[in-house]
Amino acid sequence: MENDPAVAAEEIRKALSPDIASRLAEVLELSAAHEPSRPSPEQLRMCGLAAALPFFGFGVLDNAIMILLGEAIDATLCVKFGFSTMMAAALGNTFSDAVGVFSGGAVEDFARKYGVAPPRLSKAQDEMTVTRAWTRTGQLIGIVVGCLVGMFPLLLVGHSDMTKREKALDEMFAFVVDHVATLLDCEAAMLLLIDQIRKSSIRALLLESR
Repeated sequence: MENDPAVAAEEIRKALSPDIASRLAEVLELSAAHEPSRPSPEQLRMCGLAAALPFFGFGVLDNAIMILLGEAIDATLCVKFGFSTMMAAALGNTFSDAVGVFSGGAVEDFARKYGVAPPRLSKAQDEMTVTRAWTRTGQLIGIVVGCLVGMFPLLLVGHSDMTKREKALDEMFAFVVDHVATLLDCEAAMLLLIDQIRKSSIRALLLESR
């Protein structure tokens, strides 16, 4: 009936008694002759809010899981096998997107349970430019705010870079000590790093020559 009132009117004439069919046909024809009414401001606000909440939940979980998993991968696999930080971010993002697909629906169901749902609009009202604009704006605000909130794990992580730098320094020091021992043809060589402030040794490597 919403898609084509004229066709619906013909079908009603065939299916119902003449009097009822005639009345319904008049109503449908009158509806088809008028432009659909614009949704009220309250309905538009509810459209925006209902569209924003699922995207907010998706943004929070997507960013939070990506940061946590990316940091874990960067501190383990990337340190052990020499993978780049971008690979850790890509793997973390893959898992977070997979989880985020379900998170949006869960947040939407939770919101509906507590009365935050899209208003009941006709098909014509739902396809209006103003309705779509409010819906898209709600989605945009929801995903941006959700991603910003989802950055909170950054306050808790940040040790992988230090671990990778320490591993690189250890490899460089071992390389230097090994080659110095070989160059001098000595039984052992030691690299001693001195803390200029504390005047104490902070790192020593002992490697026997081969």
